[in-house]
This record gives sequence, C-alpha cells and structure tokens, in this order.
Amino acid sequence: MYLRIQGLTKKFGGIVAVDNVSMDIEKGEIVGLIGPNGSGKTTLLDTVSGFLEKDGGRVLLDGEDVTKLRPEELARKGAARTFQVCRVFEKMTVLDNLLSVPIKSASEEKSRRVKESIEMTGLGPVTYEYAKNLSGGQKKLLELSRALMLDPEVMLMDEPFAGVDPAMLSRLVNLVRNLNSARKTFILVEHNMAIIRELCNRVVVLDEGKKISEGRPEDIEHDPRVIEAYLG
Repeated sequence: MYLRIQGLTKKFGGIVAVDNVSMDIEKGEIVGLIGPNGSGKTTLLDTVSGFLEKDGGRVLLDGEDVTKLRPEELARKGAARTFQVCRVFEKMTVLDNLLSVPIKSASEEKSRRVKESIEMTGLGPVTYEYAKNLSGGQKKLLELSRALMLDPEVMLMDEPFAGVDPAMLSRLVNLVRNLNSARKTFILVEHNMAIIRELCNRVVVLDEGKKISEGRPEDIEHDPRVIEAYLG
C-alpha cells in the first residue's frame, strides 16, 4: 500500500470527529471520500496531513511512518494538500506564489518546475496577475499548481471542484485525470456523485466520524448504510 491510514482518531473535547478510521490507498488510485456534512471528511484530511494533531492511529507513506510529521515535512515526503477555501497569497502574483514554494533545488530546476506547473494548469494568461484578482476556479488551479511544485506522489484534495463554472469544472477534472495517468495518487473529498463516478476507482464513506462503507462508486450508491446516513 502506498498510503496506509491505521486507526486514525481525532477528538475535539468530548466529540470524536474521526473515530478509528483505517484505509489503504494503492499507488495510482483515485479514492473518493464522501459522507454527509459534518461526517469528518475534512478533519480526516487535516489529521492525515498533519494540520491537526492525531489522538490515535498511524499514517504510513510508502512504508514509512509519517504520523508525527508536520504538513511541510509530509509535503516534502510526497503528500500535498489542497483546501475547501483556497490558501494562496492574495497580494502576490501567480508567478510569485509559485516561486514562494520552498523546494531544495537549483534556481534552474525551480524555474523549470514553475514553467511546467503553469503549463499543466493553464495559468499562463494570468502569470503576472495578482491572486486576489483571480476567479474562484483560477485560485483552485493556483493552489494545485503550488502543490505540484513539490512533485507530490499523493494529493489530498478537499472539494476541489466546488463552486466553479462548468468550463472550469471540466478543466479541473481533466487535470486530475491527466495527473493520475502519470501515476499520481488522489484522495478527493467531493459531494458531486457524477464526478465521483467519473473519476474514482473506489469510494470510502464516513458518517459521524466512522467509516461505514467502502467499495466501487456504483456499489456504494446502493448500500443501505450509505442511504440511511444521507437520509438520517
């Protein structure tokens, strides 16, 4: 398994937001993480990626225990994170946002990565535009572009397709598909089941912090436990 999550638990006071969740992700998979609002999806990603301290369990990346790593350390190991609300530097240009990513490479290598990242995400026309002036979809592309500067093997993405127009949605979906064809691995939090069916090899369903189901998208939709969780 490339990414192994074992018994992960996260508590906020008396609330167990992530309750002993385990899952194995193979290299090159696209795994959808779904569930009702408040089911623990974002908290799970935050806990796996080190933005929240774990109260139990382990995370292994390519066989290495990365449980205690900080987000920047995990990103350098090959697991990058994007967010529901994009985290970009609003008062910097697209180019400067990318140049600000700390990578241990010669300047020529960093310039090459910037160029490749801009070409891959199609941000060329707004290279010198301030991030605050970008559309919501362009900001999502910029955040993804910043993550790609680190050449991650695993992308943990929280609602990357939410709130964008149909043209940008298609662009983002195709970008994920193209990156996956290059053996990038994805965990996607997503509510749009049409996108889940289109992209994901497998789906994991959370409810009240617990994993209640796992399987192919077409099977998950007919699982009585999943139907009950959403109707609940």
